[in-house]
Amino acid sequence: MKTLRILLALTSTLIVIAIAGKANAQMSEYKFKQQFDKAFEYTLNGETEQAQTILQKLHNEDKGHCQVAYLLALNNIKLQGAGKKSASYLEQVVDRISVYHQVGRVEDRTAPVKAWFFLAQSYANTNQYDKAINAYRNYMSCIQLASLDHKREIVEAIKELRAKKLTTGDFGIGHELANQKP
Repeated sequence: MKTLRILLALTSTLIVIAIAGKANAQMSEYKFKQQFDKAFEYTLNGETEQAQTILQKLHNEDKGHCQVAYLLALNNIKLQGAGKKSASYLEQVVDRISVYHQVGRVEDRTAPVKAWFFLAQSYANTNQYDKAINAYRNYMSCIQLASLDHKREIVEAIKELRAKKLTTGDFGIGHELANQKP
């Protein structure tokens, strides 16, 4: 009976320690906000590597915070150029884009419309032409109030991607099916 009580007390103590350890491992909202503000300031000041380190920790803490993932992608583009890594972050946020996004506010968990633009560039740089064209189209549908010059630039980028697609011979599955021998 005495050993049962000791085992029960020991088990209870271990459970309490495990719960307390998990609670301490998670970042508080206040600490998250402080770190976010610091990373955002670094991003604005062009201190990309410092921002990237903090943003990676914040992203690991809350993968659903789209503004963190968006800023992580932007800093990654500055460090390594638009590519697969930036595309992977941007793919996480494009379903949570908002035209009412408030840049730099940690409370706003959405991403700005510009995420489509950077996703298109990331796809274009990795020769994923169809995905890039679709991302540019999605961006165009969100920027109705943009200047005509900016819209013309996007249309021109789409034309260039179509031309690259033709020169590389990437015609898609429809072309493969049409040219199959019976």
